[in-house]
Order: sequence, then structure tokens, then C-alpha cells
Amino acid sequence: MPVDPYKVPLEEAQKWCTNWIDLKDQEEGLAEDLKFNPKEMRAFLVSKKDLLDLFSQVNEAEYVRFYIGLREEGPQRRKVPHLLMVNATGENAHSATDVVTTGDDNVGGDAPVNDFSHPCPTNCDPNSPLYV
Repeated sequence: MPVDPYKVPLEEAQKWCTNWIDLKDQEEGLAEDLKFNPKEMRAFLVSKKDLLDLFSQVNEAEYVRFYIGLREEGPQRRKVPHLLMVNATGENAHSATDVVTTGDDNVGGDAPVNDFSHPCPTNCDPNSPLYV
């Protein structure tokens, strides 16, 4: 079975989310040009098809929860932003719980962590009133 490039193994997704949460501590002592620049994560673009695909993974899902993550890339370990998406179920937003495959390899699982996001920059609308 081919690996779906939009699915992120749970362990890897957890690492990306930790990178985001611990970003301030991780950047102490780094040269300014190596620090994360918030302008590199202005927005994310997600297609309707991808959201519909996400909901089709878990029939009882009523919500999608988005997590912010940073993946380290290259020899400089540059941090690249990602918007991770999982299905959530519940009667209301306050009781919604994530539906995520917890096995070692969730890439092909029934409820994977998804990264359908296309970050801005590269996928920006510079004419948007929100593009500041």
C-alpha cells in the first residue's frame, strides 16, 4: 500500500506539536536568521476536497480540530509550519474529543493525523485585507 503524503504518523505529529509549544525555549541562543519568523506562518489554505476527505475518514465526526506544528527540515533544522487536522466527535464543541489512531503507524489507519495544509507564504493572497 503506497504511503499517503498527507497522512502524518502520530508520533511525528506529536513531535511537530511539541516543537510549536516549546518554540520559545528551543530558540534560546540561536542566531536571529535561524529563529522562526512568524511571517512564515501567516495563514493556511485547505481545499474543500481535503476537508470532505477528512470527514469521510470518520463517519461520526462532527468537528475538525486543527493543531499547529513545526517540522524541522534540512541540515540547519529550519522550522516549517504545518496545520495538522484530526476528526473530533461530541455533542458540542466543549465535549468534542479527537479521533486519532494511536498505533505505531497511523499513516494507513482509520483515523489518521492529516496535513492537507498549504502554508502562506507560498500560497498567499497578498490582496486580502488580512494579509498584514
